[in-house]
Amino acid sequence: MTRIRISDFVYDARVAIDHFKDDPRFSGIHVMGHSQGSLVGLLLGSENLKSYTSLAGTHSTIDSIIIDQFGRQLPALKKVARDHFAELHKTDTILQVNPFLVQVFAPANQRFLKDWAAYDPGVEMSKSQLPTLIIQGLADSQIPLKQGLGLAESRLPLLTDHNKIEQIRLHPEALQEVWLNSGIDQGNQVQLAIIPKLNHVLKEVNSTQENINAYSDTSVPLSESLVEVLSQFLLSIDG
Repeated sequence: MTRIRISDFVYDARVAIDHFKDDPRFSGIHVMGHSQGSLVGLLLGSENLKSYTSLAGTHSTIDSIIIDQFGRQLPALKKVARDHFAELHKTDTILQVNPFLVQVFAPANQRFLKDWAAYDPGVEMSKSQLPTLIIQGLADSQIPLKQGLGLAESRLPLLTDHNKIEQIRLHPEALQEVWLNSGIDQGNQVQLAIIPKLNHVLKEVNSTQENINAYSDTSVPLSESLVEVLSQFLLSIDG
């Protein structure tokens, strides 16, 4: 990881787009980015693309995300993680990594993390001119709902109905999927879909243990609600 940068992923994706852009078998190219890939998709811009979809993407920078994750899962390490990022931003390295954080802040990862943290997904989303679908799962233990909301609001300020969001938190079992205030911003469509049982790896789960198992259990299929939402969005553009 010492030499890899986010720009390398963007370059690879752009090469693939350029390869297929004139292929007569396809009516258009639609970009979907999952988690880190959500940022990569945004950085591709709009050239030769028909739409952009963010799957479990974030609005905040990755350093903020990781610090927040520690705050929710291992609160005692939140300040340590924040201090590590501060040192990394200031000096390009972390001299002494906390033993409990080596998996994240290993020396081989540090330059990549600093490069990644330099990109602000919210800022990149505000520049986008593509028809956009943002999908967020309420069972996602890594990326909280506020990240999907923030990403949507980067393009459409006050897009989301926060009272409705609170109802979703309280009564997710009553919902299949929720589309919040689809809007038009200078002719560019932005849609936000919230799927109650969808976890970070895009599978539907009903408990914490199911969520853990779904990461490695290949027999658990992708969420049917996810497939339906994606299909509806893509067909509305290229149907």
